[in-house]
Amino acid sequence: MAEGLRARVMGFDAEEIASGLNQGGRKIILLAEDVEAAVAAGNWPAPAAGAVAVLRNDRIVVRGRAWVVQTADDSTRRVAGVLIAYEVAATGL
Repeated sequence: MAEGLRARVMGFDAEEIASGLNQGGRKIILLAEDVEAAVAAGNWPAPAAGAVAVLRNDRIVVRGRAWVVQTADDSTRRVAGVLIAYEVAATGL
């Protein structure tokens, strides 16, 4: 289990909810460097070659509450092609 990953957790805005996202869900932004460090330390499963490190059905615990990853976007938060953060849509258990 990876601990201490930096993240920003927020609800979805009205436009995102209207597009079909769960109103009780959360958008979780995980810094890529933290995920990579957790993989290197053996605290996060290593992805297959060319695959995204954060996968559907992974669990993320925020302040004691578990969230299940529905989608993990590794394209939106890139700068000049370099991955800065994963944008995750998650639902509570």
